[in-house]
Amino acid sequence: MKKRYEDDDEFDFEDDGVYTYENDVEILADEVESDEELFKFNIHEGRGFPNREHQKITLGDVVVPSVRSKDYSGRIRYETFWPDRILGIMNTVSHLTELFGCKVTSLCFSSSEQQSNQIIDWVMSRQESIMGCTASRVSDETLAHLLNNCKITDNLRIYGQPSRAFRHTWNLNMNCFCAEDNLFLTYKDIMAMNCQHINIKKSELTSECANKFLKNWMSGGNSRLESALIIMDSVDRRRIFEGIEVVQQPRTLGRYYLGEGNKRIPMRGGYDIKRNDGTIGTVFLNRFQGVEFAVNTKNY
Repeated sequence: MKKRYEDDDEFDFEDDGVYTYENDVEILADEVESDEELFKFNIHEGRGFPNREHQKITLGDVVVPSVRSKDYSGRIRYETFWPDRILGIMNTVSHLTELFGCKVTSLCFSSSEQQSNQIIDWVMSRQESIMGCTASRVSDETLAHLLNNCKITDNLRIYGQPSRAFRHTWNLNMNCFCAEDNLFLTYKDIMAMNCQHINIKKSELTSECANKFLKNWMSGGNSRLESALIIMDSVDRRRIFEGIEVVQQPRTLGRYYLGEGNKRIPMRGGYDIKRNDGTIGTVFLNRFQGVEFAVNTKNY
């Protein structure tokens, strides 16, 4: 028997018909096509129901109220309404992954600690890994739970600053790691990362830290690294290259390197350094307040 969540019993209606909610999660099957249309599901939890025409849709063995519309890009959007947000996420994801024969490819968090941790554990109980994750302004506990319990193979992006007391080993093994805010990372944290692309948009790292990072790469560390961007408060070229043999290239030399997603990043000049196996890495100090580093740059 299907479970029905009716709009006249499970939900508390407001007199003005305005729907208010505490949390909102979008589940987007952005690689699943059906008759040239893509579908997006919004899962709402809260009080009230919109004073507009709606229908009932079946997700697995559950029937829920829903409003069908199109978003700005033309995708079909189903707003579904649940008495419990986690229940809605689990039922919707289970139905879609079974229907299309796919797995969850990415997770995005900007909600409460308990719910985020519950979703991480549930997804990881269903599959071995996910491709990507975005964490926005999550607590120290949720960030630690994510890093310790969620296997991410492609990219992790963190927005928002944890407390200064937050610590992690940061031995990440993925294609791209991006920190949009200050995570209070040390140069040892960055040297522990086994990533192809590292982007640290804010940090308290110094020119001496950058020097140690480059020397670590030259001796064989960060062996998968293809590009790195580390923003710092100040840049001292002498301290960055202290004890490092450098070949400065002229600004007239046009070069490029491949960033995340094989995006071609154009540059000029740079300072070439050599790893112990002969691989050339190039340091650029001109565009940002920090160090931009690329391996095996190519001339135009």
